[in-house]
Amino acid sequence: MSILIVEDTEVTLLLLRNIAERTGEKVICAGTGEEALRLVDEHPEIRLLVSDVMMPGMDGLELVRRLRDRPEWSDLPVLFISGVSRKEAVLEAARLHSVGWMLKPIDRPSEVLARIQGALAHYPPRLENPAQAQRRLGISQPSYVEAVQAFRGCMSEARENLELQGELDDSLERSLRESAATLGARALLSALDGNAESRGPRVKREIAALQAALDRVLTDADAAPKA
Repeated sequence: MSILIVEDTEVTLLLLRNIAERTGEKVICAGTGEEALRLVDEHPEIRLLVSDVMMPGMDGLELVRRLRDRPEWSDLPVLFISGVSRKEAVLEAARLHSVGWMLKPIDRPSEVLARIQGALAHYPPRLENPAQAQRRLGISQPSYVEAVQAFRGCMSEARENLELQGELDDSLERSLRESAATLGARALLSALDGNAESRGPRVKREIAALQAALDRVLTDADAAPKA
């Protein structure tokens, strides 16, 4: 999971990054709306956008409008931060389904952290903690790794199926749902249950992010001392 922060004032950007890093999540930073649009294509794992409103070039509201026009990002939680609270801008932020509006300058970092943590809660976990999953399923670490490898293969097949046909074959979708439920991939299950217009792009984004997460699980397992 990653948090994207978009802010054109360097001091504020550094402070927001420091606050967001306390969540334990990876933090990605951009200084402009244009840069942010490029970064979302490179980081499908982004789960929260924290954006300034008033920026040169593309402002924060326009950035979010463009993201909302892209089905794969239509549900991304957004927190706006601004030095002003003009009624028109606040109403537009609400129309864009933002989850909050914060005022600058930041003088209560603990409150900002609480808002970020609350916004992150809008998303279900991408993958259950491997140790917890192993205990829940009553399987050994090698068996869990084998299941992860099989799940990754299933997702690769599903991704190819979506690229070719735009939708999943019924049997492939059943396998994907069953595997996701077994290994605790709740965000993928949520994407599979999405509306018809955004489902395909959201599923592809979740698959890309989840494959990266599973790669880390496999890398960690390979690096762990063997009994």
